[in-house]
Amino acid sequence: MTSGVKSIGESRGKLLRDGDVGDGIAVEGGRWAFSGPAAEHFDTHVQRSVPGYEDGHQLVLELSDFFMATGTRVVDVGCSTGPLIEALAKRHPLVDAELVGVDSSPEMVAKARERCAGEARVRIEHCDARKVDYTDATFVVLYYTLQFIPIWQRREVLERIHGGLRPGGAMVVFEKTRWSSGKMQDFGNQVYTSFKLRQGFGPDEILSKSQSLRGVLDPLSSEDNAAMIRNLGFDGPHSIYRFLAFEGSVAFRCEQPES
Repeated sequence: MTSGVKSIGESRGKLLRDGDVGDGIAVEGGRWAFSGPAAEHFDTHVQRSVPGYEDGHQLVLELSDFFMATGTRVVDVGCSTGPLIEALAKRHPLVDAELVGVDSSPEMVAKARERCAGEARVRIEHCDARKVDYTDATFVVLYYTLQFIPIWQRREVLERIHGGLRPGGAMVVFEKTRWSSGKMQDFGNQVYTSFKLRQGFGPDEILSKSQSLRGVLDPLSSEDNAAMIRNLGFDGPHSIYRFLAFEGSVAFRCEQPES
């Protein structure tokens, strides 16, 4: 009897670790990766998984109006399949600016290049965020990207962005964060689970996704993110969006005083 129960438990555990996380994305080895089926079905999956995903894109587009000009550079870090960098190009069709989307997943890069093939000003690069050339950028976007970069590398990425931004340029960061209150973390997790159930995800899919993100998605608190950004010399971050633990903010590289 005991061995039977153990066998069922082991089988169930393997199902959840290696099972379908929704939208036809099967996780193997128990660990989420932005490749294979994830790249193929990513757009549908992320729109169902992240509250206000498209609303956040619209906020980024609105903010871009203040920073897009001839001769400027815009960088979308972690561009995935390219919907945001494509939308930025379409919003500013007459602005002679360089639009760069970068991603570390070859499969995502291939999808983004296919999507943006008709946009001559858009360049998609397969690159680590720590090696991107941010020189003379006026607008840099990290849309749910920083949370997937190892914590010990995040300051290096933000420092590189700050160093490359033109004075007065902006960095927009959307992140899933941790609550500083344990009670709110519990409340937030439960409400977010309800949100995913309303989106049509099954309980096993939700649990499989949660398990697959262990060691892959490692969010910080709002306060820790803000301190890291401020300590690098940014003006900000200034909050522009929040739904539960999903937050958006904008930070500026301070104007250089006249000599």
